[in-house]
Amino acid sequence: MNYWKPCAEYRRIVEANRCFYAKIAEIYDREETCVNDETCQRILMDDLVCIINMLKDPTDKLKVLDACGGSGNVALKLLERGINVTVVDISEDLLNILRSKCSELHYSPSVICEEIGAFLQVEREGFDLIVFSSALHHFQDIKSVLSMAYSSLKQDGLVFTIFDPTLQRNNSWIGRKVSRMDYLLFKIQNQPKDIFGAFRRKFLAGKRRGLKGLLRGSKYDNELDKDFGALAEFHAVSGIDDIELADFLRGVGYKVLWHERYASARFGVFAWLLRALGDKTHFKLLLRK
Repeated sequence: MNYWKPCAEYRRIVEANRCFYAKIAEIYDREETCVNDETCQRILMDDLVCIINMLKDPTDKLKVLDACGGSGNVALKLLERGINVTVVDISEDLLNILRSKCSELHYSPSVICEEIGAFLQVEREGFDLIVFSSALHHFQDIKSVLSMAYSSLKQDGLVFTIFDPTLQRNNSWIGRKVSRMDYLLFKIQNQPKDIFGAFRRKFLAGKRRGLKGLLRGSKYDNELDKDFGALAEFHAVSGIDDIELADFLRGVGYKVLWHERYASARFGVFAWLLRALGDKTHFKLLLRK
């Protein structure tokens, strides 16, 4: 891709993310599951160690991009190992949290507030590794972003994605209900004041996804414009067709090293139920150029 000219809808989603995280940056850093849950943290750390060991260069020679890295869930783990990390995110508020953490720990990553597509379009530094953690479901155009990431890698470089939802309509009716109950209990326990707002956002986003965008100009679309969260979590309700995405990425030129689909929930009992049902709620990919 030689010229990145995102459509109006893509730009709209980008702005929604910027506005949404301006409101919730501190709450996100304090309470988001993938940032604070011990199991998620262990999985992420184990995966990163395994991936780093796959790369040819010593850690102090590696160049890693934490794409949409926010408050540093990935970056801090890499910086601890002496890796050269560039963090790019649209949210200045999340990046300020990262800067504060790095200042206390005496880390010095390159921190850039920019839309990731625009960054990848002009940055051809040749990264050894690009990580998208809980990021893909925020993109209106996932395929274009990952295609540009391919051009920003060194030969044999890797792209790793984690903490993104699978296509939810492929799960059982019971499994979808279990996931909703898991989310409701998380909200009651951690963010009781946001219960109504959270389910309103999911309702609006679900309506829009379900009708494939035909609601533009309708009351739902007007409401979405007022509620940044429903737009920012663009694929959170519907999920991502990761099987089709992996096939597309092979066509781009990637070799798919990992494509893991798994059941995940905030509470152990719900994770157990989802596994018993055979449903898959999340996926991760490891891609090689």
